[in-house]
Amino acid sequence: MNKDIWQGRPAHAVWLCTVCEASVVSPWLAEADHVHNRLLGAANRANEFSTGRALLRRASALYGVPVSATVSPGAHGKPAFPEYPDVHFNLSHALNRVVLTISSEQAVGVDIEHLDRQLRSRALAKRNCHPNELLALEDLDDEAHRLAFLEMWVRKEAVLKARGDGVHGGPSNVDSTAGPGRARYGTYADWHLHEWTNDGYLIVIASGSPASFEFHDASGLW
Repeated sequence: MNKDIWQGRPAHAVWLCTVCEASVVSPWLAEADHVHNRLLGAANRANEFSTGRALLRRASALYGVPVSATVSPGAHGKPAFPEYPDVHFNLSHALNRVVLTISSEQAVGVDIEHLDRQLRSRALAKRNCHPNELLALEDLDDEAHRLAFLEMWVRKEAVLKARGDGVHGGPSNVDSTAGPGRARYGTYADWHLHEWTNDGYLIVIASGSPASFEFHDASGLW
């Protein structure tokens, strides 16, 4: 366990954690989290939720947010601290990993996927890609197409989650080929992309303005 990750108050940070049993992280959960957990039923969903929420509770304490703070969804479901509007956060899950990002300066969105994930990329691209992305994909063989589309999808998700739209914002409105480290929503709104690969996972954070994120591997934390 790296105790240094719980020191200081970085303006922008990201924590990656392995999903664990809900009972292990129970001490870090608020009563409302326990109530929500009981409603989930399936153990794997409860473990994912509990790990992500405990990671959020522990990390947000660095920013003065108490464990009992209310977490409420916005208009399109993006969670937030209504009593602490300057503490922006976002969570994502994939397989047995949870990733959290927090910023004290701006809205952020994060997505994670394992790069080996198999999907019908050509059919998905037709429905979800921007015209510029379709051009970038059109001459690729099946495996290269799958991987390129998957990377595009993670970038799109990060942008839509930063905006607070989720899929309601329309994935095809996001052009992830706008330039190195950039994505564009619509015709004018540029987003900055920050990417990491870790143990076969791709992690992307989107922010509205340039930022430097501290990356912390919190695996084995609990």
